[in-house]
Amino acid sequence: MISNPIKISVVLPLFNPRKDHLKECIKSLVEQEYQDFELIVVDDSNKNEDYVEIFKSFSKDKLQYFKNNIPLGLQASLNFAIKNARGEFIARMDGDDISKKKRFATQLKFLEENPKISIVGSNCITIDAKGNNVGVRLYPYKKKNVMRSIFSPLAHPSVMFQKDFFNKFGLYSEEIELEDWELWLRVLKNGGEIYNIQENLLKIRVFSNNEYQRPRHWHLVHKIGIKHFDRERFIFSIMFIIFWFCVYIFPFKNILRKIKNT
Repeated sequence: MISNPIKISVVLPLFNPRKDHLKECIKSLVEQEYQDFELIVVDDSNKNEDYVEIFKSFSKDKLQYFKNNIPLGLQASLNFAIKNARGEFIARMDGDDISKKKRFATQLKFLEENPKISIVGSNCITIDAKGNNVGVRLYPYKKKNVMRSIFSPLAHPSVMFQKDFFNKFGLYSEEIELEDWELWLRVLKNGGEIYNIQENLLKIRVFSNNEYQRPRHWHLVHKIGIKHFDRERFIFSIMFIIFWFCVYIFPFKNILRKIKNT
């Protein structure tokens, strides 16, 4: 284990990424304005792909590369990387996303100037498989809006936090699929604060099968919300009922109306 002190540990779990996407991701890290960071890669892929060559731009003292013998899942891979991190701060990254050049410098400066903030994220540009811009995701920064957010109040790949954060709030839950949601709500429940820098510091790659918060998981989000916020249980439930009614029922009725009018 390398023991030299370092400022930021970038946690990068992999699960069968496209090599061209991963190369873009790594290029965005190499070009960061702030360079006092290490990269911790946990390869959880179940395909016989060799990604090691892609990381040759990183010197041995800045790269920790682990390959799981069998897939352990995102949560276990994240927790393993965090336990091996040497940095004072932890930054998340996914293998098909692209960080803006000033991302680490901006987030690090914010956390050092605002020690009461537990997690900092940012707004994000969404891109398709070819790298074309397709939209922007805006995330709340005021505490009241964070607490009221129907969707996740943070873009998971955009976050940065102090490593000591995990001593206070615990690691990612390995018992539930929406590990990010569960952690954010656990932080809020225990007095932590979440903030999003109102700049697009990350490009998130979206695909047709995972666009906008995985609707098939809505029942898990509802369950997690109730678990962590008893006082707001009723409001939380009503908000989700209304939201999914609007998403699924209204469009269906509009389709029927158009059919009848033709």
